[in-house]
Amino acid sequence: MKKSWIFFDLDGVLVDSVPLLKRTFFDFGRKFSVKLSPADFDKCNGLNVKEIAAYLKRKGGLSYSVKDLKKKYEEVLKKVRSGIRVKKEVLDALKKLKKRGWNLALVTSAPSGYLRAIIKKGGAEKLFDFTVSGEDFKKAKPHPEIYLKAVKKAGRGFYVAVEDSENGLAAARKAGCFALKYDRNLKKDSFFSFRNFNDLRKKLIIAGENSFLAAKITAKNKISFREDKKIHLNFFSRAEINDFWRKSRKKNSRLFDGKIFALGYEAAPFDFHGKFTDYAGAFYSAEKGRPAGPIYCGVTGIARFNGGYLLARRSNDTTRGGLYEFAPAGAIDASAQRGGRAQPLVQLKKELKEEMGFDSRCISSITPVFLALEISTGVMDVFFKIQLSGLSDVHSFFNASSEHEDFKFFSRRGLKKALRQKPEMFLENVGLVQQLDFL
Repeated sequence: MKKSWIFFDLDGVLVDSVPLLKRTFFDFGRKFSVKLSPADFDKCNGLNVKEIAAYLKRKGGLSYSVKDLKKKYEEVLKKVRSGIRVKKEVLDALKKLKKRGWNLALVTSAPSGYLRAIIKKGGAEKLFDFTVSGEDFKKAKPHPEIYLKAVKKAGRGFYVAVEDSENGLAAARKAGCFALKYDRNLKKDSFFSFRNFNDLRKKLIIAGENSFLAAKITAKNKISFREDKKIHLNFFSRAEINDFWRKSRKKNSRLFDGKIFALGYEAAPFDFHGKFTDYAGAFYSAEKGRPAGPIYCGVTGIARFNGGYLLARRSNDTTRGGLYEFAPAGAIDASAQRGGRAQPLVQLKKELKEEMGFDSRCISSITPVFLALEISTGVMDVFFKIQLSGLSDVHSFFNASSEHEDFKFFSRRGLKKALRQKPEMFLENVGLVQQLDFL
């Protein structure tokens, strides 16, 4: 069974040390007459001490050896770091994540002696399954070596990396980790960033044999998907994806062969920019259970009636046939594009009609309720609550399709019981929804 892991950086994430480290960096530069800017600190944030010493030597043209500068810098750091400790709210959040089933590891460029002192002082040493420190790797961030070491130690599983620096985020992504940024100065909640550890605890959820990043959609964080054709999408193995797609198309010529929306970046909280690209990568992610590179965007409907849920059973000739799931579900394709924006609601209505035969006559309301990203595949869905107008209408409109053979209504209590007793009946999105407290 795959495990769900969170890799935490130390400085700037678990401990609020960056202001002290920043002051040390500039004070050290002034001592050796090296002119430094905030951009210089950003470049060095996340590097080990040897790399920082080498940078200062190059920047100032210093005659000192890297070894001598490293020693002097470490002497200053030792004094600065003596008063640093993990805050109580961070420890509480780590304990809750551990209790929920997450495996935790500390992955940092800091020296092992320093990190051991910090986690022992805060009482956090028992929370981490293992640590990776500055002595365990040679190449500094943004090179992925540090996270490749962590992945190897963790073994088969899903990996989330929490970083505060661009160097660290880049290193984590290159190693195949899903990267989240911790930024305590965020003014508004963001999907791929967080500003306090309580928010992180709420976002990360384990459901079944998978893990998710989820966030509520409110009037304050309305979502948008803007098209930007200039965005470059990075694929882990384009040749492997294309080969898998060709073979799959030979087996099933009915596979969708159009363009779907892939995410480039989050420009502002819940303002996503991306482009339409071929479906092959998303199909590969779903079938192989591992990311193709880009984050693909889709929709899922949570159909409600009289306080219960409608779940559709997947057709036997589909992947994981016979299992119940929330439906409809599908990628946001180019037909849902309007004025340079991808429209999730347009896609959902299209899927409702095509997959299940439902239209406005048996639906009283549709409301976006949350975003969820499946960490194993890198697929992000907008989940909508669909309020059905009547059971008799639903039965008369429902059509069996290539996706679903039939459906079943579950009361809220009945679904929780079924998930406990027969979890193998359901896809992970069912367990995810049941764990969220904002529906």
